[in-house]
Amino acid sequence: MGRRPLCLLCSLLMVFLFFLHLFGVPLLPDPPGAERADAYLDTPYTVTVTGRVVSSEAQEDYSICILKQTVLSVKSEKFKLNRVRLSFKIPRHYAVGTVISARGILEKVTGATNPGQFDKTLYYRVQNIGYTMKNPDVTVLNPSCDYLLEGLALLREAAVQRIRTVYPADVSDVLGAMLTGSRSMLSLEEKSRYQMGGISHMLAISGLHISLLGMGVFNLLRKMRLGMKPAAFVSTGLLLLYAILTGMSVSTLRAFIMFALVMGAKLSGRTYDSFTAAALAAILILIDNPYYLFYSGFQLSFLAVTVCAFFRKRSRLMLGILLYFCTLPLVLLSFYEIPLYGILINFAAVPLLPFVLGFGILGTVLGGVFVWPAVLCLRFYDFLLSLAQKMPASSLILGKPSSFSLVVYGALLVSFLVLSERWRLKKKRFWLLLMLPLMVGIFALRPRTGLEMTFIDVGQGDGCLIESPGGLNILVDSGSSTAMDVGTYRVLPLLKCRGVRKLDYIFATHMDSDHIGGIKEILTAVRDRTTSLSVGTLVLPYVKERGETYREMQKLAKEAGVRVLTVQAGDSFIEGGEAESGKNSESKLNVRVLGPEPAVEVSPIDENAQCIVLSVSYGDFDALLTGDVSGAGEANLVKILRNQDKEYELLKVAHHGSKYSTPKELLDLIRPQMSVISVGKGNWYGHPHAELIKRLKASGTDIYETEYAGAVTVTSDGKGFRAEKFVNGQSIGTAVYNSAA
Repeated sequence: MGRRPLCLLCSLLMVFLFFLHLFGVPLLPDPPGAERADAYLDTPYTVTVTGRVVSSEAQEDYSICILKQTVLSVKSEKFKLNRVRLSFKIPRHYAVGTVISARGILEKVTGATNPGQFDKTLYYRVQNIGYTMKNPDVTVLNPSCDYLLEGLALLREAAVQRIRTVYPADVSDVLGAMLTGSRSMLSLEEKSRYQMGGISHMLAISGLHISLLGMGVFNLLRKMRLGMKPAAFVSTGLLLLYAILTGMSVSTLRAFIMFALVMGAKLSGRTYDSFTAAALAAILILIDNPYYLFYSGFQLSFLAVTVCAFFRKRSRLMLGILLYFCTLPLVLLSFYEIPLYGILINFAAVPLLPFVLGFGILGTVLGGVFVWPAVLCLRFYDFLLSLAQKMPASSLILGKPSSFSLVVYGALLVSFLVLSERWRLKKKRFWLLLMLPLMVGIFALRPRTGLEMTFIDVGQGDGCLIESPGGLNILVDSGSSTAMDVGTYRVLPLLKCRGVRKLDYIFATHMDSDHIGGIKEILTAVRDRTTSLSVGTLVLPYVKERGETYREMQKLAKEAGVRVLTVQAGDSFIEGGEAESGKNSESKLNVRVLGPEPAVEVSPIDENAQCIVLSVSYGDFDALLTGDVSGAGEANLVKILRNQDKEYELLKVAHHGSKYSTPKELLDLIRPQMSVISVGKGNWYGHPHAELIKRLKASGTDIYETEYAGAVTVTSDGKGFRAEKFVNGQSIGTAVYNSAA
């Protein structure tokens, strides 16, 4: 550190920022008056914001515009705000530099409401975006233009269209992402394949891209007999324009700063030091926005370049292994799974990247024969990814690492690095490789000490994950009428975060889309092998009249290799199987089916009346999951509960809290200590209804609404239980209850 003062300064800066954040000190203060502006926005109504366009991107079916220097006008008052993100359902482009006025409902960016869900707050924070507005009415106030930035934006758009025209459809979108950074061209399936293969970094303009292109241009200019100084200035200038054109991600900015320092060292005749260059780049980025310190892109980029610099003298194989295992904790903290064949695929794919980028640019500009080298390389990538998909466990879901596992892994990693250095020329080094599976196994250990039930915030819909201490995983419903792709962006991330590698059962209580939409997404992903999650059994309600949606679910499950089971009132599931009758079943998870009752089915079928109703028991803890039960089904449920004379600690309120659901008679029978209402914020049904809330309060139950509480997680040891909310990316408000004997 003494010989590298910038490295010491960088370390101190990171520690200082970390502790400021730990003690709740804002690292980037909001504009004056932002708190008063937020108070106005608590109640959604139409407001006006004005600002200058800093970026604008238009696609075929949507467009996005970012405003800076924004001012909120509300009730004759004006407030300065952070940047505002405008989104439109139609293609719409505004030139960079244009001053516009947008009128609509302004929303403050909020954090994740489910464990594992993408954290929009941090993602937008590093872009200094604090608010969003959907489909506003826009008025152009000043059609001024930043010709350089707008020219680069138009050049990017033209490049994307040129790539789509020149290259075959099976590679054009991937190449477009690699060359222009426009990942919006990519399908979700393509993104998943590259992530599961461990080469998703190639789909973004990463530091590797910038380094290859920068040095490629510099070396080309030198071979053209251009002097050192002009070659350095031209390559640096072109690289800067390219970095701006592609969006200037944090890894791109880091790589550009380090490339500029390489050129500076060449011109000044001084020695280039990778550690000092990386430290200076980190300092400059953190001074601009300190929140980058907590952003995974920043962490992975700088950790990777540090590992490469520290172990630069190692063999390519050993460097790849070290890079993989040094970055593995960060990968798990961000994605909760690791690509098992990522090292091998990277060894084959990375050496071809210069050819992809070089011939990709030549093919885009010149066309003709210059197109095919990049096409062949990308099709080779596709072959590797397809091969990996067919292999068993192409990726391994390990879940979000605990603090304990991170400490143990860190100790083992340090031991591995020290011993590999000492045994570098000895045969003992081979035995070190046996440590690697042990290190990964540390993260695979996820002991459960009790029952966990997570009521997922899916917006206006239903979804509940049940995890037993014996390792049984059950998903009850998954769907939404307000959140798009809820299975992909809310349910699957939650499963991965919890380390769920297999869903033993998925219960689809009935065929409404706000209950099965996410299930369809999960089964489709299993069928298409775009997830390493597996599913054992799909459980459907036994009904005589089976509609088109019911038959589609059966067909999709069959295509995914999932068993289909139908249930009715009286069926039950006991963890470990009923064959273990010698053991006390009260210490296991016991799921009993209280509905549907075939005897009360009418034609045409009432889906809600014939939905699955579940009684979940673990020791003295009991929960009642009612789906959307109503009408004859609810009357039959009341009859069953009256006969069994059983109270429930937890109630999942039926039909999202509709006016006529969950009658007083039902509440008097079960006497729940807490009730969960799965409901979307600002839904057009008016759920939960005021009369239903009144009935719940009169029964003495504590009410948790997912629109405000986020995901509600209930844990029980079979005696007492506790409930946690998940708001703005963290668990809050633990409440402790005692189960009835």
